[in-house]
Amino acid sequence: MLIEPKPHDPRHRYVLTMRGCGHGVLFRDHCRDCEIVQLTEQYRNAVRTVQRVRDRMRVLGSPMHGSVAP
Repeated sequence: MLIEPKPHDPRHRYVLTMRGCGHGVLFRDHCRDCEIVQLTEQYRNAVRTVQRVRDRMRVLGSPMHGSVAP
């Protein structure tokens, strides 16, 4: 079961008045959708970092454990 965050509306009245996020939640309250977006981006960055380090280690002649053959 994949949970999709609500779409972000940059023209939401909370955004325009700088009182909340584009998901319709005030900044003083926790926005589950903003957290999902943040964690998804953090995960993507972590995967890219692992790929970049693995490739660089391979160039240096010391492949990381668990890496696949080129």
